[in-house]
Amino acid sequence: HVLAQFEELHSILDMKEAFDIGDLVMDRFKIKSVLGRGGQAVVYKVLDTSTNKILAMKQYLNIQYLQKEDLQQIENEAMMLRKINHPNVLHAYQLIKLEDQYLLIMEFIDGCSMSEFIQRQFPHLVRLEDLIDFKKLYSYLEPYKDSPDLKY
Repeated sequence: HVLAQFEELHSILDMKEAFDIGDLVMDRFKIKSVLGRGGQAVVYKVLDTSTNKILAMKQYLNIQYLQKEDLQQIENEAMMLRKINHPNVLHAYQLIKLEDQYLLIMEFIDGCSMSEFIQRQFPHLVRLEDLIDFKKLYSYLEPYKDSPDLKY
């Protein structure tokens, strides 16, 4: 349904971090910085105040818009990352399920982000966001969202 796609796009475009630098999450994880953000999540560098260890926390936002299969995939990924013990695979410690978001607590690996790594390895690649102004596209299409002519 086109209206649902518009609402999902609007949700992604308006996605902001739910946490600020210095916030204490779950009375345990202190937000140190934002490491990256994508279409569904924000990744933070956090301090686990109970162990005094630096970790990464992936915050899946707007999970109420995800399909049941997508939520199951997040849960499966977290379970798999908890079970795997390999030097080339990031280890996950805990998946915290809240009403409107999931928090995946993972080990923190210091270095460049995945997007920086890809950019260095493949400098000729162009990002979709650099080609399409999604906010402008949404603004243009938004008045037509209720049109009966706008269907799949």
